[in-house]
Formats: sequence, C-alpha cells, structure tokens
Amino acid sequence: MDSSLLGPWPEGPRQSKLVFIGRNLDSMDLREGFEACRVL
Repeated sequence: MDSSLLGPWPEGPRQSKLVFIGRNLDSMDLREGFEACRVL
C-alpha cells in the first residue's frame, strides 16, 4: 500500500476514491462494510 500528498485541494467539490485491485471481490460486501463505518 502506498500513498502520497498531492498538495492543497483544488477549488470545487471535494471527492476521495479508494481503488481495490483483485479478483472475485464481492462489491456488495465491500460497499456494506464501508457504509457501516460512515460517520454522519
């Protein structure tokens, strides 16, 4: 796993993305797991 800072956010809406690379990943399990971690 790797990450790096890209500098300040540009103007406009902010959005982050996670990308999973693998085979036979269950997208509903991943989605439900992340939804359960959301803070409202």
